[in-house]
Amino acid sequence: MYINWIINYILVGFIFQWVLHWGTQKISSQNEFTHRERITLIFVWPVGVVGFIVSFIKSLFINK
Repeated sequence: MYINWIINYILVGFIFQWVLHWGTQKISSQNEFTHRERITLIFVWPVGVVGFIVSFIKSLFINK
């Protein structure tokens, strides 16, 4: 039962990391992640999601 939770957690992390990689490739090739950073992002993706949401909300209110 717990193996399903672990697989889902890693799968979501992999998808999140892939979206970040795809986004940085489209924006700039200078800001690429290293392999170590990619693996770390797969396992700590909730921190990245929270950081993205906070930055997104800040950018909405600062630009008005």
